[in-house]
Amino acid sequence: MGAVAGYNWPVSARAVSRSGWKVILVGVAAGVAAATGCGRIGYDASGLGDDGSLPGVDAAPGDGAAPVPDTDGGAPKPPPPPPDSTPFGTDEVRVTSSRGKSLHPALAWSGGALYVVWDDARGSSLDIYLARLTPSGRGDLHDVRLTDESSASGFPAAAWGGDHVAVAWEDNRAGNSDIYFGWFDPAGRRVGDEVAVTSSTPDAYDPAIAWSGSEHGIAYHEGNETHTEVLLRRVSTEPLGRAVVRSDGPAMSQFVSMAWTGSTYGLIWQDTRDGATAGYFGALSSSGNAPGSDVRATSSQSRVSRPALAWGGDVYGTAWADSRGGRSVIYFTHLTPSGSRVGPEAAVSTGSGDAVNPSVVWTGQQFGVVWEQGGEIQLAVLDDSGARVRGPEAVSDSGGHAAEPALVWMSDQFGVAWQDARDGEEEIYVRAVDR
Repeated sequence: MGAVAGYNWPVSARAVSRSGWKVILVGVAAGVAAATGCGRIGYDASGLGDDGSLPGVDAAPGDGAAPVPDTDGGAPKPPPPPPDSTPFGTDEVRVTSSRGKSLHPALAWSGGALYVVWDDARGSSLDIYLARLTPSGRGDLHDVRLTDESSASGFPAAAWGGDHVAVAWEDNRAGNSDIYFGWFDPAGRRVGDEVAVTSSTPDAYDPAIAWSGSEHGIAYHEGNETHTEVLLRRVSTEPLGRAVVRSDGPAMSQFVSMAWTGSTYGLIWQDTRDGATAGYFGALSSSGNAPGSDVRATSSQSRVSRPALAWGGDVYGTAWADSRGGRSVIYFTHLTPSGSRVGPEAAVSTGSGDAVNPSVVWTGQQFGVVWEQGGEIQLAVLDDSGARVRGPEAVSDSGGHAAEPALVWMSDQFGVAWQDARDGEEEIYVRAVDR
């Protein structure tokens, strides 16, 4: 991969250019998932205790975080903010303001607070940062530095895990691109050491993360310029589960998105095994076993880039950027738990500009989809049949400088984050959108 603000990243299996990062296009259509990746070979156990467990709270706070007692000393870690029925205001909120690009936001909702995670070039290295926003206090935690390596840490994925924020990211401290993982308490303090999810010669990229209620599943892609695979690894307080290869294709399987159904991890990714890039689906049980082969999830007409996935109670909803007609349009369809299409593939985006980088979420009644188009972030709401009942409508007001949206459902509002260069340098913005 090319340099980002002076940081070098190995180039092999990353196949697209993401905003702010110069990378090489290798054999697939452009477009990447905000939470994707893959890795197969062993793991670095240096982040685990002698018994394979994760130790207690790290003694060193992140930048901007108040000191928190080590749980091994008997003092409890701080609880998350309590559930709050007060809605967020619906104005844009600028989360970052430090010199240096702030890129690739990811979101996690705790029930009482919105956690925003991103990669940031303000210091001597590219690091992962966190902010916490609450309805009453807005930004009550700012610029908490989660990583502190001389290497580059980027492209984070985040999920709420009941009493902690889980973050996975790419990291090149070993000279190649690996996936790392950390648990962080509600104040942004790391619980235990960072864990190397991958530790192998093939580069691993673009992690996706999901919480099952007892463990985190981390998916990613791994490989080289001619072949990449999608893998999943389960992470809990026990030793890392084995890395399971989920894709079966002989070519480029990349940029995975994932969702937890209550019993199964569902994964969708872009895949070139059939020539043109398609969406492929595979499932993994909570024990890490694949219940069947992967299946093509999109039609023969599709030209898929950056698919996104959400579980809707009885079916998945998936959205992707599709260039079947020449320009890039956001499409949506439903999938059964085994990955078969239910209903048509429907165009969601409108207008003449290319629509890319979708994210999708289930509200309990409807699917919400966001994407970038013409330098703004667009939102549409779909009913349970997939029909558009609202939007598209612009969420950002950046003057054409918004990119890389992330989406989460916050009990009764959509939470949307994006990177925005309206003032010359990319910063992170957030906005709540009423149902």
